[in-house]
This record gives sequence, C-alpha cells and structure tokens, in this order.
Amino acid sequence: MKMKKHVANMEKRVKMTSFHIDTESLPRKIKEWGSLVDLVNKQTADTTAEFSLSLISYEKEHYSGFHNDTEYIYIIEGKGRAKIAGDEISFAKGSLLVIPAGTEHAICVVEQGPVRALLVHVR
Repeated sequence: MKMKKHVANMEKRVKMTSFHIDTESLPRKIKEWGSLVDLVNKQTADTTAEFSLSLISYEKEHYSGFHNDTEYIYIIEGKGRAKIAGDEISFAKGSLLVIPAGTEHAICVVEQGPVRALLVHVR
C-alpha cells in the first residue's frame, strides 16, 4: 500500500513528455569520419540543461580529443574499437561507452560499419 501511495505522489510531481523525432528531416552534419544529427539540445528543445542527444554514424576512425562534459555512446549497430584514456576497448551493438569529462578518447577502428550510435553529452 505504501508503494502505491509513493508512486501516486511521484506522478503528481513528474511531468512526462513523449514525442516523435523524424531523423530523416533533421539536418545531417557530414564530417570526414561520418555524420551527426542533433536530436535534442538547447537549440532544439525547451531546456536549460547542459544536455544533448545526437545520432552519430562513424564510417572510419575519429579522434574526439577531450570534452568538458561526460559523454555516453550507445552502439545501435556496427562493431569496432575505441581508445578511452589510453585503454583500447572493443564494442558492438548494445555496448555503452562512458567517457568521463576531460578524458581523451577516439573511435580508433571501425571493424563492421558504419557504426551507428546514440551520443549523449551531459555537463
């Protein structure tokens, strides 16, 4: 009974939003290493959060360097290897790469691609 009451109180405080994103209609940024489509960021959503969500496609290796935010890369399809803080890590569909702020990183090998992923930056 306490759990139901807790959930009911939480539902009153939390405003949930659901929407559809047509990724084909959004501008695609073509890069030397692949492409990037911004899905949610300060410019596309009514948010003050330091948060962005993008759909990224790696055709070949890409050195990302350093960022001032934490980066999450969820692999949707493809296979390869990343270098994070000097360590080489294999990834495939379903992998989640977590790169802490200030950490040097790169997608160093695309073995089976393109590698498509959801990219999240959180400050």
